[in-house]
Amino acid sequence: MSKKIVPDPKAMPFLRWAGGKRQLTSALLKRVPNGFAGHYVEPFLGAGSLFFALAPEKSILSDVNPRLIDVYRQIKMNPYAVRKELQRHIRLHSIEHYYKTRDDYNRGALSAAQAGRFIYLNKACFNGIFRVNRKGEFNVPKGSKDKLFTPLKQEFDLISSRLGKAKLLAEDFEVVLGRVSKNDFIYLDPPYPALNGTAYFTHYTADRFDERSQERLAKCVYRVNNSGARFLMSNADTKTIRSLYRGFQVEEIPVTRFVSCKGIRAAASELLIRNY
Repeated sequence: MSKKIVPDPKAMPFLRWAGGKRQLTSALLKRVPNGFAGHYVEPFLGAGSLFFALAPEKSILSDVNPRLIDVYRQIKMNPYAVRKELQRHIRLHSIEHYYKTRDDYNRGALSAAQAGRFIYLNKACFNGIFRVNRKGEFNVPKGSKDKLFTPLKQEFDLISSRLGKAKLLAEDFEVVLGRVSKNDFIYLDPPYPALNGTAYFTHYTADRFDERSQERLAKCVYRVNNSGARFLMSNADTKTIRSLYRGFQVEEIPVTRFVSCKGIRAAASELLIRNY
């Protein structure tokens, strides 16, 4: 029997993330099925706003960015070591330290120290963007913040506790969606097509998330629907996205989005798409 999930308002994402769903979390929570027997599955994890708010008992969390997933794994296993590294970077924060840490990060290996670098760069960089060049090197410049704050110990402990129940994968979404069962609930938040036609929001990995990726995702979603599983998707309100998911329930939600790499914001609408 499915168990009703009670959202936890104290569990907030600890990363700044371009395209993150912090401002949409309350709208998403209202549309989550009232209990499900299987796993909560999120193939585009990012900052995990909905996951942390839901705190599901069983979850499969994945992202194609292995460095992001390792940060979650490190916090799951050793939140104290990660927080200690982060504290050190925040104490030393300056423009010189930022670019030195960025260089160290691009040469670094998976570890608690690397996770600390990742979170520091995320907090200190321009608008919390994760962007890489064709070589896979993180290349976002320093942001305007001169004072940063370390999450409290209890916040790190809560994040670690939530992740303790999750299976963490660094997989392509097609692999993850190919394993879902009819009792699962899937939340999909893929990289959006940019409003101004640029590839600004697709530079998430060295392989860009382009229109063909959106089409490949749509084919996977139809297979998920045929399996009997329920899904909720957030995506950009474009003719292409509406066409790809015609036949499902589609709602427009007003939001504020970045429309250029200069940090310009504009009122827009996003789509919430679901099969229930």
